[in-house]
Amino acid sequence: MEGILFIMGIYSTVVSSALGLIIILNEILRTKKTKPVDILTGVNVLFFLSFVIPPFSYYFWDIETTKWAHIVNLNNGSSLIATFYSLIGYLMLIAGYHFWGKLNLSKKTPSNFELNESKIEKFAHFLGIIGIVFLVIFIYFIGGISNFFSTNTLYRSGSIDVSPFAFIRNLALFIPLSCQIFYCLYKFYDKRLLNKYHILFIFYFILSLSLYFNRATRMGLLVFLISFFVINAIYYRKSIVKYIPIIIILFLTFLFYGKRFYNFFVLDEFTISDVDVNIDIFINQFSFPFFTLTNAIDNSFFNNTPRLFMDFIYGILNLFPTIILPFDVPKNITQLNSDFFSMGIPIDLISLGYYSFGISGIIIITFLFGMFIKVIENILMDKKNILTLVFYTQFIFFISLRIPYAGPTNVLKSNICLLISFIIYIFVFEKKSVKKF
Repeated sequence: MEGILFIMGIYSTVVSSALGLIIILNEILRTKKTKPVDILTGVNVLFFLSFVIPPFSYYFWDIETTKWAHIVNLNNGSSLIATFYSLIGYLMLIAGYHFWGKLNLSKKTPSNFELNESKIEKFAHFLGIIGIVFLVIFIYFIGGISNFFSTNTLYRSGSIDVSPFAFIRNLALFIPLSCQIFYCLYKFYDKRLLNKYHILFIFYFILSLSLYFNRATRMGLLVFLISFFVINAIYYRKSIVKYIPIIIILFLTFLFYGKRFYNFFVLDEFTISDVDVNIDIFINQFSFPFFTLTNAIDNSFFNNTPRLFMDFIYGILNLFPTIILPFDVPKNITQLNSDFFSMGIPIDLISLGYYSFGISGIIIITFLFGMFIKVIENILMDKKNILTLVFYTQFIFFISLRIPYAGPTNVLKSNICLLISFIIYIFVFEKKSVKKF
């Protein structure tokens, strides 16, 4: 019986092969309005890494999986169901994407925005100043600059209690957005060295690096740095290939040495010589969605009850500081998943759908997610508008990363500044059509 179940597990590679082929064909054959990459390109890459590579790495490549992954039984047939569900999820995502594109409603989304240099500069200042105010408040409440740099990894590891004012730090993420806008103003409007745009870009760039260091997030800082290359590639409509070597170096550096760098002010004897570098670590970074989904199917939800999409409500509630809420918000899906594995393991898009309402939840969430992608594509069409370009680049990463990182609470907390800025942009910069009578 065990042999039969193991063979069923191996057959998951057949389903994942079909998924991989569909992803590749979709990427190659479809027409891209945004060159060289668009949002769906990022989604395809992350879907491939999350649900196509892991089954092969486990059954055929004999990689050394992380300790938490050993909890999941991949030899009982659940992995086959998991890959099948991921295939359904991808197909529904594409269906939702095309469905919205064919609706007349899609033509009514705002897509024509002002391109006014002075107004854009004021908007960048507005975001930057707000971010600085919240950053200064956060630094004050945690005890000064010294604590700001030395408590980063301690917060993430749970070694010290999180400040009740930690939510303020999330509101400082207006700073990287301001940095990217000033970069575009400098790069595409006035390329003179040390003009006001250049100086402001450098200023906000340094503040952004400090902020990401405090957050101890490898992915956040990596995305921030890579986004500048993507901005250039899209604006000039040139191949991103020339940036690939730099992107690979940045990615591998953050992958293997990122955690160690963040401990610079924490470790008494800082060194990077004992960091283990191998292909297994690379593959394991993208394997957790496959293991999480397999585990979800194998154990039939948490407490044997679907969560009925309540995590989206918890995500909104968790935006409010705990000191003003009159009740404790129940544990969200990411916390429950981390509790099961005894370490911080994010929740992916397909597992979020399954935990919410089984296979029906997967279909609902991925279909709506595909529609959301198309909505953003329709709104941010004009890439010669530098504000549109900045937001489009932001959404390439924001949407793509929802494939492996989809927990509503974490998503909203880390991206609330992007979403608020985007809404302000639509209302302030949209060109209002004048009706003729």
